[in-house]
Amino acid sequence: MRAWGGGAAYLRGVIIHLHGKTALVCGSTQGIGKAVAHQLAAAGASCILLARNAERLQAVCDALPAESGQQHRFY
Repeated sequence: MRAWGGGAAYLRGVIIHLHGKTALVCGSTQGIGKAVAHQLAAAGASCILLARNAERLQAVCDALPAESGQQHRFY
């Protein structure tokens, strides 16, 4: 999946819009979890991030795109 203009993601020939959806992402401070959180946010989803390190969670949450008015949170 890669970011596509206008708050959508592109996956194998399909444009995915996730506006109004919420995604729960575990292990979201590094690696695959962080990349997935960014892709979901780019597709328009609001993300709830989970991980052990609160400082890293805050940094990742602040860096997520919110062009469609998404409400990203972390725990």
